[in-house]
Amino acid sequence: MNEKLKDFSLKAKNYKKRIAGCFMLVEPDLLKKRLAGKTYAVTRKIDGLMQLLMYENGKAYAAGSTGMIREDLPCLEEFASILKQKGVKSALVAAELYVPSPDGRPRCYDVNSALGENGDVAKCRLAPFDLLELDGEEVTASHYQEIHRQLSALFGASAHITPVEMRVVNSKEEVMEIFEEWVGVENAEGLVVHSECPIIWKIKPRHTIDAVIVGYSMEEGEVRNLLMAVRDENGMFRIFGKCANGFSDEERKALPENLKPCKSNYIYVDENQLAFRMVEPEVVLEVSVTDLLTENSAGKERKNPLISWDNGIWNPAGIVPGVSVLGIKNERFRPDKCCNQSDIRTTQLSDIAPFATAELPKKLPESTLLDRRVFRKTSGEKVFIQKFLIWASNKADFGYGKYIFYHTDYSSSRKEPLKRDLKIAVTEEQVRRFMERAIAENVKKNYMEVELCA
Repeated sequence: MNEKLKDFSLKAKNYKKRIAGCFMLVEPDLLKKRLAGKTYAVTRKIDGLMQLLMYENGKAYAAGSTGMIREDLPCLEEFASILKQKGVKSALVAAELYVPSPDGRPRCYDVNSALGENGDVAKCRLAPFDLLELDGEEVTASHYQEIHRQLSALFGASAHITPVEMRVVNSKEEVMEIFEEWVGVENAEGLVVHSECPIIWKIKPRHTIDAVIVGYSMEEGEVRNLLMAVRDENGMFRIFGKCANGFSDEERKALPENLKPCKSNYIYVDENQLAFRMVEPEVVLEVSVTDLLTENSAGKERKNPLISWDNGIWNPAGIVPGVSVLGIKNERFRPDKCCNQSDIRTTQLSDIAPFATAELPKKLPESTLLDRRVFRKTSGEKVFIQKFLIWASNKADFGYGKYIFYHTDYSSSRKEPLKRDLKIAVTEEQVRRFMERAIAENVKKNYMEVELCA
């Protein structure tokens, strides 16, 4: 690859990162509250693959967020032909690569199929939405509609390359009317709205998903987060998000009574490094999300952990390509649903945001216990036990933490006798510091260390 193409590949990666930082996701109900500005350029959101297109010396290239360069698409040849006829010497354009759909709504997985080994690349179309450079000069504009005018002047008459559809309106009410027409009636994925402000608003409807609770974390006597999972065709449970919103205070306090704790060889921690209490997969919720993402801003694939339910025990089953969710919240409990592959199927996610499938290893490596120390004391009939353990997970290649520290604090006199703490570490030195600090803070006067048998 020559230096020019290397530079282009890097530009494609950086463009995705830069543009992602400009977007604000807005639910339709909050549209009037969140939008700002006087003149709104509203474009139809297309569910395709975002590509940066480079034209130079009569040749066109495309690259996405991963930086991989394509040059063998018929629509790219047409792109180059149009610019050549217009007398353009060089250009840098951002566009959605998509495949038209009979129902009027393109879908990302149709593009992936067309680009696949047995796909038909002739089906692919381009919808330019941004003009970055033209004949070696950076393109700037005070309002997006000026960019769109230039794109329309270049590509307006093309059959397979058409700029994203745009309407310019002057009120939030008119933006909402366009949403109801394009999304509500015509089934578009959503809207993208530009104004005089630097923020770009992405407006999408909420999606609902039936999922089962597999764990929860507590804070100040009530549920803080619920760990949600759907079920793959092979029976594995796919953890895809944590739900903390949409519950009343009464529901948060009552939830633990309806969730049955169980044994688990799988550990999942929240953002505060608190371990979830794993529960039997019985309670199904209908949750809603504003968006599902299959990659991050750098183009790196999102992953989901899989766990298996074996004879009343959760076991880790691997890490696979998947999604992350935005704006997840509880809508209602679903006592009419069960945790089978039909009611809580994974395709609820993949139908919205297709992701790759992956073959799992038949068996993950066993963890290695590196250290275990137990301390005990008694006071009359009261018993106090402090247990500290360190493991090497041996599963770092599958997305798990490399080292695990686990602390159990038992007091027979407490209302809640058993307390647990878990921390993930990246080095053995770090995990041993966790143990030393925990022992110093918890093992006080009159504790005796228990000698363990080999």
